[in-house]
Amino acid sequence: MGPRSVRGFDFSEGDNDMETKLLTATELADAMAVSLVTIRRMTRDGQIPVVRVRCLVRYDLLQVVEALQQDGPRRREVTDSPP
Repeated sequence: MGPRSVRGFDFSEGDNDMETKLLTATELADAMAVSLVTIRRMTRDGQIPVVRVRCLVRYDLLQVVEALQQDGPRRREVTDSPP
């Protein structure tokens, strides 16, 4: 089961799914404590789900958190020698 709250956003059991607040990329970056560039890269790479309304892109924080938890941590390995 996912977290009950993330940086001030509460996901209580009693919340109504019809009242889900969609966040802008800037709001999502603030909520997740990452840069806007990171959010845009994760969107471009399909790592996080988006809601598109015409030209607008919005995010459901709970869906983003769940998607990232399912995907697991991503690590880039660093080697001393060039490939």
